[in-house]
Amino acid sequence: MKLLNRSDKELIILSWPIFIEFLFNVMVGNVNVWMISHFDEVAVAAVGACNQFFGLSYNVYGFVTVGTQIMIAQFLGAKKTQRDS
Repeated sequence: MKLLNRSDKELIILSWPIFIEFLFNVMVGNVNVWMISHFDEVAVAAVGACNQFFGLSYNVYGFVTVGTQIMIAQFLGAKKTQRDS
């Protein structure tokens, strides 16, 4: 019995860099907090708040990027070179 078919394997091969990127983003935030924690508690709170803001902005830009990719794929699939008004 096969656990993964060919399309599942291709999806994993194509998506692993995305997971690595997310891991690095989380690690950078955690390392920043850890390094600053040796100096001042107020600085740790400030870095933590900035990490939340950066995470939110990263997600918002990610949503916009995915939406744009979907629209471009639809236009290319329909062989439209210009958008109808």
